Amino acid sequence: MFRLSQTCFLLLLLHVVASEVFLNSDDANQVLNRRRRANSPFEEWRQGDMERECIEERCDREEAREIFEDDKLTTEFWNTYYDGDACVSKPCVHNGVCKDGIGMYTCFCLAGFQGYNCEIAIPELCENKNGDCDHFCHV
Repeated sequence: MFRLSQTCFLLLLLHVVASEVFLNSDDANQVLNRRRRANSPFEEWRQGDMERECIEERCDREEAREIFEDDKLTTEFWNTYYDGDACVSKPCVHNGVCKDGIGMYTCFCLAGFQGYNCEIAIPELCENKNGDCDHFCHV
């Protein structure tokens, strides 16, 4: 009788211990899902490379700066990389030049136009073009 109770106790203890030691497959596989810091040995020591830093994986501005080693070039790249190129749709009219930014764009208008998208034509004053026989100027 004592031997049977000991055996039952040991089996119960073994069951409790086994449930604490072994994980189910979902929990065990979480270890395999970590993000790699580098793709190859000593990668952090090499000069920045566009393919490695920003195409194979998502890069941050610091990594982009390592690639270009120039603030102006880094800013031009980062504005497009971070949120896409707002100038693709050609928002500036009347041959205005579009400059992309983060979450915005800026239009640089040619002479004679103004507005956020260069959509407003600046009217010419009558004194500039009075040979067209306009007797009254309306500005």
